[in-house]
Amino acid sequence: MNSGASTGASKASGPSTADAAEVGKFHALSHRFWDPHGEFKPLHILNPTRAQFVAERAKLADARVLDVGCGRGLLTVAAAHRVPRGSVVGVDVWNAAALSGNRSDSVLQNARSEGVANRVEVQQGDARHLPFEEATFDVVVSNFVVHELKSRQDREQMMREVARVLKPGGHIALIDFIFTDDCVKDLTSYGIDVRRQREGLLSFWICAILNFGAVKTYQVFGTKT
Repeated sequence: MNSGASTGASKASGPSTADAAEVGKFHALSHRFWDPHGEFKPLHILNPTRAQFVAERAKLADARVLDVGCGRGLLTVAAAHRVPRGSVVGVDVWNAAALSGNRSDSVLQNARSEGVANRVEVQQGDARHLPFEEATFDVVVSNFVVHELKSRQDREQMMREVARVLKPGGHIALIDFIFTDDCVKDLTSYGIDVRRQREGLLSFWICAILNFGAVKTYQVFGTKT
């Protein structure tokens, strides 16, 4: 696939090494995830803020964007709205037989419903072994994937891969509620000028209040030198 707009295609890669129990847990929840009025409503409220956070730090108009661990495409689709001359690739581990609907074609269906299918592509792949060449993307984003990885080594491998597929001068933006300090250390070691901060003040406290203070999200963002 070239660097222009995608055709809403789906590609496959090798077998996954993801934690099967963790994948199964999110498959069970995924059919409720896209409902903006359901139990995941807070994520839909915060999603425009997260997409804007990325847009403020990268020139997205004609960018090639990668969403690592995209699920059903909430951030993928939001990013696609901001790349009128670019494209967004969502990569994740999906189960084609999942009754929950958490499949790669769910991302494409959601992209079609939002009118951005011509700018969205999906590909099967593991965050620790991304199926892309070096320096492929202008921007790499990821929402709540880091905490799903089983070990410190797994998380370090994800950061290595994120840095590898990012172009020099490209931007990265990750969001999670734990292990983000490790992300900063690992990304720095792989040539990313990076820092961590609380997610936007409003969304940070909305998330904290809705979770009774148990979950406070942080942003990790930077540029490849």
